[in-house]
Amino acid sequence: MKKEHEREVLQAKQQVLQFVDGLIRKYRQLAIDAVKVAREEQQKAEHERRSAYELCARYEADLKANVKVCVTAQITHIAQNAIAHLKQSAQAEQQRLIAERDALQRKCADLTPITAEVYKPTVDHMTAELAAQFRSNANFSIGMIDDTRAMINDEFASFKKSMTELMVKKFAIQGCPLRKEDAEIFVESTLLADSLLL
Repeated sequence: MKKEHEREVLQAKQQVLQFVDGLIRKYRQLAIDAVKVAREEQQKAEHERRSAYELCARYEADLKANVKVCVTAQITHIAQNAIAHLKQSAQAEQQRLIAERDALQRKCADLTPITAEVYKPTVDHMTAELAAQFRSNANFSIGMIDDTRAMINDEFASFKKSMTELMVKKFAIQGCPLRKEDAEIFVESTLLADSLLL
């Protein structure tokens, strides 16, 4: 009876040990699988992070190139319009002054010594008006240049603002959040690097 009891106890112990050993193997395998899954997830996350970084870097390079092209085209367009306007205004003013000068010379050529004295005040007045007109024309040109410079600065500021907003929007679409301040710094530095800042 005692031996039978000892045999049953021994058998029960063996069963418990086998059960525990099975549990240990099972949970060891689960732990190995969990570590493997965690490592794979980490590698996947690292791959996605690297891909996102490379995508943002490529987009940044493309955007920088596009900003340079757009800025160059915009400045060229504004400058050409301003120069054409200045040339047109200067030519019109020059033609008007030449016509007045020619008319004055014709009148002076037709004057006899007697009538010259009579018309001297008129000639002096016209000469003074012509000189004043030349001064006015010079001031007009300076004012036109200042106005053109102000117009270019305004257009350029507006362009930089649109490029900043576009950059923030495009980065957001690509899943790369970008603060407006950082976009402004990028656009500004791009323009400075290309020596295009007014």
